[in-house]
Amino acid sequence: MTPTIVSGSEIVVGATSAETLAPDDIALFALGARLFAHRFVGRRHGKDGRPVLEFCGDAAVKSDPLVDAGAVIGLVLKIEPPRPRAPGRGWAVGGIATVADALARAFMRGSSPPRWQRHEANGLTAARR
Repeated sequence: MTPTIVSGSEIVVGATSAETLAPDDIALFALGARLFAHRFVGRRHGKDGRPVLEFCGDAAVKSDPLVDAGAVIGLVLKIEPPRPRAPGRGWAVGGIATVADALARAFMRGSSPPRWQRHEANGLTAARR
């Protein structure tokens, strides 16, 4: 779904039904064992006469395979851009560093500058009061 949803983004999904989808809505649906968040294009009738839905990724040239209406999980309500990673660290390590940083800020409020200097020397950063 680039450029609308880039790799690493987080989405917030709300409940919806296939009947309430409008063209250009972004919906989360299951196709086989995978989940997709693609733009809704329209409704069609399948070969057996059942209603099916047409979706297409923003960067795709052609539409996805037709999707059964029951495969719709929800409507994408919000797209959060990816969080920056700590330099030279993976996602998990970067997340731990973020937690450590928040703990340092919480516990060190009102500390004297020498204590801050010790923590900054150990790689923890926090805004001084």
